[in-house]
Amino acid sequence: MIEEIQRDNKGLVEELKRKASQMNDIQQKSAQKDQRIIELESEIRNLRNLEKKVGMLENKYVEDLSSLHKTHLKEMEDTLKQVEKQNKLLSKAKKSEEQLKKMKDNLKDYQNTQKEFTKLNKRLASVNTVVTKSLSEKEKSHYE
Repeated sequence: MIEEIQRDNKGLVEELKRKASQMNDIQQKSAQKDQRIIELESEIRNLRNLEKKVGMLENKYVEDLSSLHKTHLKEMEDTLKQVEKQNKLLSKAKKSEEQLKKMKDNLKDYQNTQKEFTKLNKRLASVNTVVTKSLSEKEKSHYE
């Protein structure tokens, strides 16, 4: 009977050792899972921080893009205004060029007319000379 109790005790001791070993394994697995939970929570925090940074970068990108768009529109508007001013100046220059051409044509006409008057004046002077001579001779013959 003592042997039987000793055997039973031995069996119980071995079972306690197995249970202790199983308990140790469970504690190790629990510690590993706790560690993994801590790591996952840390990763979640990091991901949330990254999400915030991405959100901030997206907002900044949208603001920058909007600003660039506004700047580009302003530059296009300024360029359009400059083109309109240049077109007005070009139009004025064309009108001035047309006026200058008309003035040159008028000057040529005036010069041609003046040449004609000069020729006529010379003819009139010749005619006047002839008439004067003719009259002078008539007057002389009239008095003689």
